[in-house]
Amino acid sequence: YGTNGTWWAVHTFDAYGEYKVNASYVGLDNVTVNDGTITINKVNSTIILDNIVLDYGETKNVTVTTTGSTGITAKIDGNNVTVINNYTIQIPVLDAGTYNLTVTTIPDDDHNPVTKEVNITVNKVNSTLTVSDIIFDYGSSGSTVVSLTGADGVNATVVGQPKTVVKVNGTNITVSDLDAGTYTLTVTAIADKNHNNITMNATITVNKVNGTLTVNDVVLDYGESKNITVTTEGATGITAKIDGVNVTVSNYTIPISGLSAGNYTLTVTTIADKNHNPVTKEANINVNKVESTLTVDDIVFDYGSEGSGDVSFTGASEVTANVVNQPSAVVSVSGNKISVSGLGAGTYTLNVTTVPDENHTSVTETATLSVNKVNSSLTLDDVVLDYGESKNITVTTEGATDITAKIDGVNVTVNGYTIPISGLGAGNHTLSVTTIADKNHNPVTKEVNITVNKLSTEIILANETLDLKVGDEVTDLANLTPAGAGNLTFTSSDEDLVYIDDDGIVIGNGQGQAIITVSFAGNENYTAAENKTITVNVALNDASVSVENDTLNLKVDETYAINATIKPDTIMLKIKYTSSNESVATVDKNGIVTAVGEGTAIITLEVGDNEIYAKNSTTVTVNVKDNTVNVSASDLTKYYNGPESFVVTVTDSKNNPLANQSVIINVAGVNYTRTTDANGTASIAISLISGQYNVTTIVGNNTVYSTVTVLPTVNATDLVKVFRNTTQFYATFKDSQGNYLADGTMVRFNINGVMYDRKVSGNNGFAKLNINLEQGQYIITSMNLETGENAANNVTVISRLIENKELVKYYRNATQYTVKVIGDDGNAVGAGEIVTFNVNGVLYNRTTNESGIAKLNINLHPGDYIITAEYKDCRVSNNIKVLPVLTAKDLTKKYGTPDQFIAKLVDGTGKALSGETVQFNINGVFYNRVTDSNGQSKLNIRLMPGKYVITYSYNGTNIANTITISA
Repeated sequence: YGTNGTWWAVHTFDAYGEYKVNASYVGLDNVTVNDGTITINKVNSTIILDNIVLDYGETKNVTVTTTGSTGITAKIDGNNVTVINNYTIQIPVLDAGTYNLTVTTIPDDDHNPVTKEVNITVNKVNSTLTVSDIIFDYGSSGSTVVSLTGADGVNATVVGQPKTVVKVNGTNITVSDLDAGTYTLTVTAIADKNHNNITMNATITVNKVNGTLTVNDVVLDYGESKNITVTTEGATGITAKIDGVNVTVSNYTIPISGLSAGNYTLTVTTIADKNHNPVTKEANINVNKVESTLTVDDIVFDYGSEGSGDVSFTGASEVTANVVNQPSAVVSVSGNKISVSGLGAGTYTLNVTTVPDENHTSVTETATLSVNKVNSSLTLDDVVLDYGESKNITVTTEGATDITAKIDGVNVTVNGYTIPISGLGAGNHTLSVTTIADKNHNPVTKEVNITVNKLSTEIILANETLDLKVGDEVTDLANLTPAGAGNLTFTSSDEDLVYIDDDGIVIGNGQGQAIITVSFAGNENYTAAENKTITVNVALNDASVSVENDTLNLKVDETYAINATIKPDTIMLKIKYTSSNESVATVDKNGIVTAVGEGTAIITLEVGDNEIYAKNSTTVTVNVKDNTVNVSASDLTKYYNGPESFVVTVTDSKNNPLANQSVIINVAGVNYTRTTDANGTASIAISLISGQYNVTTIVGNNTVYSTVTVLPTVNATDLVKVFRNTTQFYATFKDSQGNYLADGTMVRFNINGVMYDRKVSGNNGFAKLNINLEQGQYIITSMNLETGENAANNVTVISRLIENKELVKYYRNATQYTVKVIGDDGNAVGAGEIVTFNVNGVLYNRTTNESGIAKLNINLHPGDYIITAEYKDCRVSNNIKVLPVLTAKDLTKKYGTPDQFIAKLVDGTGKALSGETVQFNINGVFYNRVTDSNGQSKLNIRLMPGKYVITYSYNGTNIANTITISA
């Protein structure tokens, strides 16, 4: 009992858990004692474990000491590890690094589990590396293969050689770009994560190589110097000897000079650089003899004399000379002078040859010997003769074998040295004679004058006076002697009266007198003649005209053709007709008389013009009576079914009405006969449909043409509209007087067999019918119920979808189906409108482009289809035929025959497609075959007898055929 009034009791518990404590107080009443609960808790188990250190590749079993547990669990970095014998942890091989080992007790009944964490440290171990030495020649590369473990690769460098190229490819190391010598190669292993890097050294030995030397044989001519440059590699210079005697060189150039003609040996040795060995090579030097020099001048001299020329030479002691193919020629050589004689005129070749020394060869040069011809001689004098005379002229020559001659440049045939002269015209001529020279002379030409004198002439007249009529012709007026001397000239003093043509024919041109002058002006061979004259008198020809009837009795408008006779009967005579009173009778140029009005007129007929024929005339008297009937039939304009009639009025010449006249009225091709009344009028009712008609009215011999116009009481124009746009059909209606039908008056329309009654709207007789028909052409009839007139018009409803066409295309080519969409105004709608296409029951929406065109790609399998395009309830349909690009025929063959199954492939235009692969499937086996130049893909068939289905495919199309093989 405590001082604070608390009681307690002491008890030892053997296990954890909750215990109930019940207490009671004895001896006191009204004392309350509370029950209580005692909770006994578990205590923690214990773990003894230290950090663990091991090397990479090492495993370890670690035993954990615990209290209050039946075993342990363990994790390394959160991953379970195996525990054996309840308390021993098997640590596997781990990569180098630090890990967390977590150990947790499995407690007994009285303890709680506890967890302890320690570190596992795995140390890296050294990698291994083996490197072999490298030996290679300068200019090449050397390589070695390293062996290593615990590394992903190696790095390598050559010590002290930063420019050396070292390439590492895996475990292969290649070294290049080193001078000859010995070097150290340092190789470092690139260790993996579990190993340490390691470095090893190897020796690189680079051997010297032989240098290169290119020396070519040398060929030069005597007296020539050459610098020979040799090509070396691996040398810093060269030394040279010619036939064992040192030659001074400049860098790599060897000077060669001063050698006599002959053969020599050139020896060249390289002075090697640090990377090469020296080399020696020999070459031949050939010094050729050269030609001696020789210059010979051409020699020119005249026939019969001697010629000489100079010669110069070197490398020779003397020269020899001769004229080619001329053994008779005399040639002499004295030092540097050559003389030639004894040659005829012409051109010759002189050969000159040197006699050479030991370093030269002989040379021959040619020169031209020109022996000039000299002129021949010719003697010739001037010649004089008369026109028509002939002469022979003989010339003398020297140095000529013959002559030629020309007169005024025209060749003349000569006989020996005699020239015939004849047939020359009067005047001065030039005779040119040329010698035909012999071989040693030149031709010469000499010119002299030939003078030919003219002959005299005279004119002889046939008559000195001529009497002619106008139009007469006369020839042979005069002659000239001597005959053939030339042509006479005839000149008229007045060509209007007497004309002379180019052939000398005299023509009487007009009445009067003229003088003809005959002359001859002379020509190149004849002198002029004295002029002669002829007097010519010209008179007119006689003419007359007569008529068959000189008195005529005619009625007004009657005509008569005058029958007139002209003497003489010639086209030169024309009749001139005149009327004395054209108000009574007129006459035209053909003698047709027309009666115009009552009275008498005199018609005069006149012939002759006082130029060729003398004038003459006669007359015809014309008496005229008037029997005129006037017919008036005015044009008529009326409305359809109006009361107006067509009226004809008949009067005499004084405008008095004529009754009981028969009137024929032809309207629209139908004759109607009427009789005039006391007022001279006749009429006919017009009950025609609206239009314009020609009317012909005939009264006796009078015909009058008129026009009847029936105006319509129904007016409308043809309608062209886009499917279901706002455009409608309108018509205007009037009564038979031309007044617009009143507002509200009933009218009727008939379109496509359906009647529609509509009322006139407004004061202008308008009535409207809305047109909501499908696309197509229709006839609409507008009916005026007041006048009974009907008018027909065309109504054309244009589809909103146009430019659609039937389409035939090959499978999957680029061809598209297109339509153009038009709006209410008939123009293309532009971009953004949606058109629905229905193909084979599948709907596609496409949007128009800026031109209002909607396009649909057609990728259907081969076959026939119907496509429907729709836009705003407007539809159009077309047929689409898709042609196959791949085709074949069923194959029937006998077993063992070589027949092939052939499929043909075409492109999108139907042309054979080559170089493409077609896949065949037969009996479950696939074969690929490539098409040839004809587009054919062929498969050999080696199946047993039976019936098979073969499928062949290209670009998504699959087609099947059968193959039947018989035994």
